[in-house]
Amino acid sequence: MRTGDDCRLLYSAQGSDAYSAVDALARGDTDAAITILERAIAARPEDAALRNNYGVALMRLGRLDDAKREFERAIQLKRDYPDAFANLGQASLLLHDARAERDAKSARKALTRGKDDYLYVERALLEALRLNPNHLNALLTLALLRRRQKRYTESAKTLERAKALDSDAQKYPMLIAEEYANARNWAQAADALQENADERSHIGESATRKLAEYDALAGRRETAKRLFRAIKRDAYANQRFDSPERWRYLGLCPFYFETSEKIDDYWRSLSAELDEAIAERPKFDWRTLAREGFIPSFQLAHHNRCCREIKEKFAQFYAPSFESEQTPVESRRRSGKFRIGFIASPGAEGGFLRSMSGVISRLDPEKWETVLIYRAASASAFARQDATLRVEIPEDFEQAAETIRELQCDAIYYWKVGGTTWDYFLPMLRLAPIQIASWGVHGTSGVSQIDYFISQKRAEIETAQEHYTEKLVLLNEAPIFQPLAQDVRKRTREELGLPPTGAIYFCPQRPAKYHPEFDRYFKEILDRDPNGSILITLGERDDEVSRQIKERITKNVGATLAKRLIFVSRQSPKIYGQLFSVATVLLDSCVYSGCVTLYDALARGVPNVSLVGELLVQRFPFAAYRTMGVEPAPLARTREEYVANAVRLGREPDYRRALVDEIVKRRTLVFEREQAVAEFSDFMSQVIESVRSL
Repeated sequence: MRTGDDCRLLYSAQGSDAYSAVDALARGDTDAAITILERAIAARPEDAALRNNYGVALMRLGRLDDAKREFERAIQLKRDYPDAFANLGQASLLLHDARAERDAKSARKALTRGKDDYLYVERALLEALRLNPNHLNALLTLALLRRRQKRYTESAKTLERAKALDSDAQKYPMLIAEEYANARNWAQAADALQENADERSHIGESATRKLAEYDALAGRRETAKRLFRAIKRDAYANQRFDSPERWRYLGLCPFYFETSEKIDDYWRSLSAELDEAIAERPKFDWRTLAREGFIPSFQLAHHNRCCREIKEKFAQFYAPSFESEQTPVESRRRSGKFRIGFIASPGAEGGFLRSMSGVISRLDPEKWETVLIYRAASASAFARQDATLRVEIPEDFEQAAETIRELQCDAIYYWKVGGTTWDYFLPMLRLAPIQIASWGVHGTSGVSQIDYFISQKRAEIETAQEHYTEKLVLLNEAPIFQPLAQDVRKRTREELGLPPTGAIYFCPQRPAKYHPEFDRYFKEILDRDPNGSILITLGERDDEVSRQIKERITKNVGATLAKRLIFVSRQSPKIYGQLFSVATVLLDSCVYSGCVTLYDALARGVPNVSLVGELLVQRFPFAAYRTMGVEPAPLARTREEYVANAVRLGREPDYRRALVDEIVKRRTLVFEREQAVAEFSDFMSQVIESVRSL
């Protein structure tokens, strides 16, 4: 869906010159149209239709500023001219795109200009539709604008209006479905494609795949399973390898659950379906799995369960495809500096650099060679990162694996295993004698070819090895180098649109962390603190999953208490930082504690209330408070204790002030720890030496 694709309805004709110009435009002879129109305008400069048509011709030549001026002139001459308004909106959006590309190096300038440009485009298009509600091109451009504004549901509904007007309606279902999917409204996305399937008796393979994905994410698991199993049923019948398509539903987990019981049902089904899939012993072409394969859903870690068994089943499912690649790799570097490769996939660069940049830059260059390994999409993020070598691997998976293997690293450190198909399948190829994961994975990878998982003693329970496929290594320090965040300019509650009095319980978690059990915590906090408010961040403004979570929390909290729930969409880093300046306390999810948010809170002296569980993802705050030696820390073992800790911080300012003073005084024990780098270096040296000596 692009602007400028179709100008059939954007010009009008009155007079022989105008008809000749329209004919030239229709033939694609823009130069001839320009000549005709300039001659006609010289004779009739006050003719709005000529000005409009001239603008269309100029727009086709890419002279967008000139085209915009002609459309504005046409509107001045004829205020009730819908074509000119539609054209003005289209040209202005194209002009914005050109400016945005030019201003790409100045993000702030581009953002400010974008808001102003979009407002101008919107006004023009809405005026065109006021004058002519059935103006097809105005609707199409408005749909595109809504997508740019991340108002995806409105974009979908605008496309539905356009579909009813367009003779070529078959092109719309996929566009409409994509917009609903962008809003994470999986049910509506599936319904849009299903309607097309019902109308045409069949749809293409790519559309069927999308329909199956949307059904799976909407919780229509049996329908999704049936559709996936129908894809490519016979395509691989006479070939050496199977297709992963028929099992893809295994990697798709709904983003929203109404109750804990629904989560229990999902896990039972997933475990049984994985057993069925493993029993079939499919064998895939490993060289294509980064493109065609699927991985365990990241959502699984948010369900208050140990993921080891499920993740090991996923790895077992793929094991036959890597049997020929499982020969142990011997070290080819018997002496010299230790060479360690660090791999971070696109989308994970921020967390990797924040946690590991300080480790990489501080490893002794007399002893270590550090290799930063990344794909093209991450090149700009890693351009300034200190490393002995920076290696951009090819986009062909087999060639990428060979490139990494030829680096002859003694060890490879995977920041994520299962963040993408790439960082899930690369470890299965055993590209170095030692392969390691750590806190970036937030729990076991389930991949047996990962040798070690590095964690911290205080972050794990005594029997934690049971949670890991890898050998668990426990260091005294957290296995990261966490920088102390710089404070942004503080703002008042009034400036941020928050209540002027009462405690602000800040919950800046991603939507997946709002487990159904968490709703009860909110209810009890508000019930015990009649003056407090809970500030909850969710996803983007137009996000169906966030809407469902908001509705569920509101219903479970109750209408009266819900008046003190404040829901906001995901904020910019600047606003996110400013919200900490007015927060009384940070609330962790009851099933998945904060890690990044924990350090953001401690850096700003905001107490972090957390429920301590048995899994690593439930113990980051416990480890940090124990490391700092802060007592009594606002940690809890039960819901009742969690609520009591939160409310005490909200209602007892002297207690909170004393705790904040302790955090600020002792936070150097968790930030910028040179000892963490030394421990990491010592452990890695030992395991590399042991392998080299074999």
